[in-house]
Amino acid sequence: MTVHDLFHRAWLAALLAGSGTMTAQEPLPLPPLPSATPVVPPKAELPPLTPATGTAPVVPPPAAPATLPPLVSEAPKAPAVPPPLTPMATPPMAPMPSAAPTLPPMALPGEVKPTAAVVKSPPMNPVNPMAPAMPPTFGAVVEAKVEPKTIVPGNASVKVGKPAIDGLAAYSLMLSEAKIALGKINDYSGHVIHQDRVRGKLTGDQTAEIRVKAKPAGVSLKYVAPNALMGQELAFVAGRNGGKLRFKPAGSFGPDGFATVELADTRATAHTRHAASEFGIGPMVEVLEKNLTIEQRLRNAVQVTVSDYVYANRPVTRFEVFTDRAHALRFAYRTVVYVDKETKLPIRMEAYDQPTIGSAPTGELLECYSYVNLKFNQGLGDAVFEK
Repeated sequence: MTVHDLFHRAWLAALLAGSGTMTAQEPLPLPPLPSATPVVPPKAELPPLTPATGTAPVVPPPAAPATLPPLVSEAPKAPAVPPPLTPMATPPMAPMPSAAPTLPPMALPGEVKPTAAVVKSPPMNPVNPMAPAMPPTFGAVVEAKVEPKTIVPGNASVKVGKPAIDGLAAYSLMLSEAKIALGKINDYSGHVIHQDRVRGKLTGDQTAEIRVKAKPAGVSLKYVAPNALMGQELAFVAGRNGGKLRFKPAGSFGPDGFATVELADTRATAHTRHAASEFGIGPMVEVLEKNLTIEQRLRNAVQVTVSDYVYANRPVTRFEVFTDRAHALRFAYRTVVYVDKETKLPIRMEAYDQPTIGSAPTGELLECYSYVNLKFNQGLGDAVFEK
């Protein structure tokens, strides 16, 4: 053993005496040397290391990557559309009180202000509360649609509504035009269909062939319905037969069946309110004009409504005339007249009585006369009227 070895052992012993533990950084002590000649022990194989409990687990070798199924992509969904918002009905807010009064806007020169038509509600029927309301006051306009004027800013274009119709003025004008149209007609023929309330009882429809001439004034009637009147004839010519009527009762045949009777003979007026001389469009216009004149002279209110209708496949103007003040000379409480727009002639007239408790709300029908299938200026000879 050399001095070096001894010194080395002494150093190791001192080192071990001063420290009880060794750190991983300190070198391991060398084994003792038995002799001066170092003996190298045979190389021993170390056993495999077994991990102690609590140490980190052994990570196995990575396995082959698993094949994942393909991702299924869902069809894109349409974005949800929110439902439309419904504005809530909010009560109008009361105007804020202003400190100073607000002046109305000043109208500029040439500016048109829209006006609204004021329609008064008709008064209640005092006779029959269940009946329709009484017609509006004198001069009121009915059946006329009036649109208010509107102003479009910018171009200042103005839309003016349809002007109101004065029913009474239109009715008076119709009577004047009818008289002018009759002045151009020498004769006409057609059918008259009439109903009359005779002795308090309303008859059914009665139809007769009618022929009328202007000069001299004459009328000829031959009934074709109903069966009870079939064959009855009446013929009247002004200035002939002493102002009397030629009459043939139903069921008789030949010229020997005619007799000369008074116009008011009960055999000729058993089913009508009028004599034969009062049949025709001309006498009907005279009655309508006379009744209007009487009401105006008595200063009675006359209300007239105007509307468009179609009667017997003819466009007509319908006039509804109300004369609600009862008096001895009044013709009817309500009169309805249909005027042919082409010929300007009235072709249908209805007359109604004053509504009463227990009667129809529109009043009971007094009479109704219609003239259809009219042909004008055919050159009717005197033989048609002389029986």
